[in-house]
Amino acid sequence: MSFSSLFVDVTTLPEDGCGFFQLIFLGGTYAYVLMYASNMISDGSELLLLIPSLAGLVGSVVLPVLGAVPDGAIVLFSGIGPDAQQQLSIGIGALAGSTIMLLTAPWFLSVLGGRVTMVNSVAQYKSPKLRTPGYFSWLETGVNLDESVHTGGKLMAVTSISYLIIQIPALFFGGFSTETVGYLEVDYSFTAMLSCLALFVGYLYFQYKIADDDLKKNVRLEQIIEKIQHGDISLRGIILAELASLNVSIGESEKFLKGMNNNSHKEMMELIVKPFFKKYDKDSNNFLSLYELTAVFKDLGENPKPAVLQSIFKEFDSDKNGKIEFDEFVKGITKYICKAADNKDINAAKKNVGDIEMVAAVAKKGDEEKEEEEEMPEEFATLSYEEQQSAIGYKAAWMLTLGTVLVVVFSDPMVDVLNELGARTNIPAFYVSFVLAPLASNASEVIASYNYAQKKTAKSMAISLSALQGACCMNNTFVLGIFMICVYSQHLAWQFFAETLSILFSVLFIALMSMKKSTLC
Repeated sequence: MSFSSLFVDVTTLPEDGCGFFQLIFLGGTYAYVLMYASNMISDGSELLLLIPSLAGLVGSVVLPVLGAVPDGAIVLFSGIGPDAQQQLSIGIGALAGSTIMLLTAPWFLSVLGGRVTMVNSVAQYKSPKLRTPGYFSWLETGVNLDESVHTGGKLMAVTSISYLIIQIPALFFGGFSTETVGYLEVDYSFTAMLSCLALFVGYLYFQYKIADDDLKKNVRLEQIIEKIQHGDISLRGIILAELASLNVSIGESEKFLKGMNNNSHKEMMELIVKPFFKKYDKDSNNFLSLYELTAVFKDLGENPKPAVLQSIFKEFDSDKNGKIEFDEFVKGITKYICKAADNKDINAAKKNVGDIEMVAAVAKKGDEEKEEEEEMPEEFATLSYEEQQSAIGYKAAWMLTLGTVLVVVFSDPMVDVLNELGARTNIPAFYVSFVLAPLASNASEVIASYNYAQKKTAKSMAISLSALQGACCMNNTFVLGIFMICVYSQHLAWQFFAETLSILFSVLFIALMSMKKSTLC
């Protein structure tokens, strides 16, 4: 189905400067919508990671596929229609631009943003991470590359094989007409299409099988902490889920606190409560006053009377020194929530035991890894855990649906704008789409990758670079597969030697860089 008929026919715009301005305005508008839709898909997918029953499937399958939807849609609409052979250059431009962009500037920026002091080629992730804020040296700063990055580099290289299946035979058909080449290449395009499909399925299966490895757990943990800070899951909800993991009945707070003596439970609880404590500790003196404790109960949706609040404060203050320190807050708030829980809360939390066990298994953050303090909206704060899960699922569903619909609807007219822009400027459409299309379709991956890197931890660095590698693998399989479907089904000619060479060079160069133990910057 073509959606171009729903929009302005760009070929009818005036040939003068006014018409060119209108073309630029339309292109900018469509690009903004695609960027907005791409961000919605990314945010909606990450939100689903908070639903334990879906987390493994979402993190390993849904997130990578939906992240590639914008590029896939542009490629699809460039390869259909009566002028598909001409517009195909837009598709290869978007594919090449996306892959090369992911593996050049964003990769360098992530390494630059995540750099720490290097000693004997080993990154020093304990504070101070740099000699001075913003310190830079080609020889003394850099990042470590762990096993997950090494694996990602190998996957990038393997999934690029499909390019060779179509490109090597295409080298021998240079002397024929475009139409003839399309028919001569049909068997090779079919083989490349099957190769993309097999590699795509294999890649997703591999990701699903390792969904419980450290990197996947780290991604989940980062998302849980972030959503706690943003109010998408409350302090009450996360503590109740831990309560359920110990199979505690209503009011059995002592049993819960006894369970916390287990190192993994204690470390996990300290980890997830820490962002809340930092938020409530307004003056950053590492303890809570009676006034600051008021904000805690506001987030819990309660407003106890002053006398009751003073009684709670005294109960929290186990050493009776007139202030609530972090350890006291962790124990006090968990005991309070445990006592206040009802059957509905407990039963809902029991459905999410696996999620909390995952958090406990990777709760290894030290004090040197500081979370950002952010204001917590009250959108989910007063809901029960069951209601939170329902609200998260609903919000994620409409974000994914709306984002996908916008991408599908606006990709077709965007292709027309890129094609017309190339025609009016006498710049090949390939170069236009090479530069502009990735800015709209990959902005969310680039920003997310850089933000992760700036946390300057071994874990966040692995997540940052692996995200770029994963996006490249999806381009090599999912997006290229769509391209091959268009080429095969319409007997189109693959005549993109320079483009293929640039993609393969970028992929193989970063794949080799990924095999190193560290990289300097």
